[in-house]
Amino acid sequence: MHFPFSSADLVLKAVGSVTKFDNVVSDCWNRLHDTGQLRYKLQPSLVRFAAGPSAAHILILSNPNRFAFRRAPMTPSSLDEPSSGFSFTRVKPYEIICTLEEADTNEDPSSLLVNVSPFTPLHCLFVPNLTKLYNQVTDAPHQPVLQRPFRHSI
Repeated sequence: MHFPFSSADLVLKAVGSVTKFDNVVSDCWNRLHDTGQLRYKLQPSLVRFAAGPSAAHILILSNPNRFAFRRAPMTPSSLDEPSSGFSFTRVKPYEIICTLEEADTNEDPSSLLVNVSPFTPLHCLFVPNLTKLYNQVTDAPHQPVLQRPFRHSI
C-alpha cells in the first residue's frame, strides 16, 4: 500500500484518537500474524519484580517464542560491512506494510516493514529508501529522512 503523507498526518500525541495510518498498520500486521506469515505467534508474558535498595519496579516482557524461532543473530564487525546474511535488500513483498512518501518533496519513499520476529504486537521496522538496496542506512545524507517525523512540534 502506498501511503502519501504531509505534516498534518503526523499525529505524535493523541488521546483516544486512531488515525488512518494506525488502522493500516494494525490491520496489516494482525493479518500477517494471524495467517502465520511471521516466524511465530506472539505469546508474551509479563514478569514483574522489585529489585535493589530503592525497590525499583521492573517490568519484563518475556516472549519465549522469539528466542526459540527467530533467525540466528549476526555479529557485525563494522557498520558498513558487506551483507552476508540478513539484509533489508531481501525483503519479501508481503513484509512491506506500506510505502511512505512525503507530499510535495522529491525524496525517495521509505518503507514500513513488519518485523517477522516481533517483540510485541505491531512491531515494525522503518527503512528509508528500501528501493536503493542499502545494506544499512548510516550515512549523513539519510539522517534527515530518519529525523523528519520528529521535527514537527507537538
